[in-house]
Amino acid sequence: LGGHSAMAVCRSCCSAFVLCVALALGSWEAFLHWELQAATRAGPPADLPEVPTFDEAALPRERFLREFVQRREPVKIRLAEVDVWNASRLLEQCGDSELILISAATATVLQNLPWPDWFTKVVELVFVLLLRRWTTVNGELERRINVKLSDFAAEATEPVPGGPADFSLGLPLFVQRLLPPELAAFMEIYARPRYLADIYLSHVCPEALHWHQMPRLLSPNWVHFAKGKVVDMPGLFWGKAQTQTYPMHRDMYDWDFGMITFKGKKRYAVFKPEERDKLARIEKVTHADVFEANPFAPDVVATPGLRDAKGWKGVVSPGEMLYVPGGFIHHFENYDFEDATVGMKWVYSSHQGVHACRRLSEAACAKKLGVRMPGPSEPGLTGAEVLAEAEKTFGVPDD
Repeated sequence: LGGHSAMAVCRSCCSAFVLCVALALGSWEAFLHWELQAATRAGPPADLPEVPTFDEAALPRERFLREFVQRREPVKIRLAEVDVWNASRLLEQCGDSELILISAATATVLQNLPWPDWFTKVVELVFVLLLRRWTTVNGELERRINVKLSDFAAEATEPVPGGPADFSLGLPLFVQRLLPPELAAFMEIYARPRYLADIYLSHVCPEALHWHQMPRLLSPNWVHFAKGKVVDMPGLFWGKAQTQTYPMHRDMYDWDFGMITFKGKKRYAVFKPEERDKLARIEKVTHADVFEANPFAPDVVATPGLRDAKGWKGVVSPGEMLYVPGGFIHHFENYDFEDATVGMKWVYSSHQGVHACRRLSEAACAKKLGVRMPGPSEPGLTGAEVLAEAEKTFGVPDD
């Protein structure tokens, strides 16, 4: 009897302890939500405007260079002519191609996070709860290596579980507050759907370089002369809703770029480099500038600097190109819940980025370097033509 009595007392104590812990955590969670709502009401995040938007016909190249490239201001252009995205043709030509669905920059960052081995095991246990399947950090990397293009294309057409909604890790707010920001960013990369992103079109399907033209506003493109080598382009981006390449970040290479959307929609946020201190840089990510602030789901308690950050926010729809100056902090997320979003990124430099031409006009630079200036009515060069022209001067592109 004494033993049964002791067991009953033990069970009662354990039940009371669990109940107290649950009540404490529930109260903490409720307080954190109240705190976030109160802080947001008291000091909401900055209301970021859309970047200036023009029809291509209303933005001559001279004005584009003068008002946006030279002044380092972003702009969105509704292109007069846009390539048609043809997934069937791509798969017919290159469906058996094997891809790496994680960028080299992301892989470098993840491989250099300052975590001990035991902490990696803890992360893997959390993955079980988040992804509802057993996995490992290396296993998640392997899921993104040597993926057949046709298999990815089929996956990209599947609906996002849960329907239209902002992405969430699904963790209680008190857990999110406890997580180191670099761990939260790492977990988010793997919890989102797989994404074909920031991969050169030449690596996905070399034949497709003949199908896609560089926008006329970016021609001539002086980036090869500015860097003294062939710069491979364009980069392909293809994924379902809620996919993103990285959290908010600054590119490792400070190149201007134009991001074009062919189908779907891509929401964006852009900030000038001097806003970086307001965006909560993740200090332990040492190989890149990655930021904790999320303008799509602002948290003014965790990242209060968003209240004062000045930038732009909006959507790049099909047929539009967002021009972003080099060094700008930016964040993109695919946000079409009915179809996959497809885009291409062309890196760019004006002639003023070429050391030998900094005091010259573009026409004088072209004459000095033997570059042909295209006429205003000429079609843009295809990706294959852009690379072929560059290879005449600089040889084959770097991988």
